[in-house]
Amino acid sequence: MLNLPTLITLTRFPIVLLLIFLHVFEGYSVYLFPLFLLGSLTDWLDGYLARTMHQHTMFGAFLDQCADKLLVSSALVILAILNQNRWITLPTLLIINRELLMSGLRHLAADLEMSHIIEVNSWGKIKTALQFIALCCLFAFPDWLPQNGVFAAGLIILNIAAFLAWVSLIKYSLILWSHRFDEKQHKK
Repeated sequence: MLNLPTLITLTRFPIVLLLIFLHVFEGYSVYLFPLFLLGSLTDWLDGYLARTMHQHTMFGAFLDQCADKLLVSSALVILAILNQNRWITLPTLLIINRELLMSGLRHLAADLEMSHIIEVNSWGKIKTALQFIALCCLFAFPDWLPQNGVFAAGLIILNIAAFLAWVSLIKYSLILWSHRFDEKQHKK
């Protein structure tokens, strides 16, 4: 149950806690980018190792998803608090609410014994990659630094990621609805 990929996933939880606590203290915001980058790299590394070492487990996949959501949502909220910028706050709210709705959709799919329909696909992977890129840009080059081009790019990418997040939610919802409808038709 605790293979190497899962142990790497577990390191993301203390990273999230450090992000949460460090953002409060004056002068410690310089550590937010390296911590977030480290968390992002563990997300890539645990998936890579699980695939190459053939150590994919349901428990590891569950932990990975939880750690990913906690890292992204914590980073979004921290950036919204630190920057007080509507172009960070809006996608933050959209992304976090999408994740809550997606959790409900996954639960519904499990209850209907259709979990296979809500598996991660390329939309989800693109959305996640864009979120990590955007958050790295926003942490690495805060808006008070003279090099605002990277910050502006981060804002644009973050808003695109929020849009894709909702597109993927709608797509998953429609797929689940159509399969559920098809199943009802076959039972008649």
